[in-house]
Amino acid sequence: MYSTTEPLKAFHSRLSYCLDLHSTAVKALRYPSNAHKKNLESIEDRKEREREEAELANELADGGDGDDDMI
Repeated sequence: MYSTTEPLKAFHSRLSYCLDLHSTAVKALRYPSNAHKKNLESIEDRKEREREEAELANELADGGDGDDDMI
C-alpha cells in the first residue's frame, strides 16, 4: 500500500501517546480506600432520624403543630 514505513511510524507514535495519556489519567483517578464511609450515616442514626420524621408526620396529620403547650 505505502512504499515507506513513515505512515506506520507516525500512527504508532500517536497511538502510543494516546495510550500513555490514558494510563496517566487513570492513575490520577485513584482515591483513598473507604474515604466515602466518613460521610455515610450509621444505621442507628438513620433509624432515629426516620422515627423522628414519622412522629412529626403523625403530629401534622393530627392537625397539631406541636405548640399546644403555649396556650
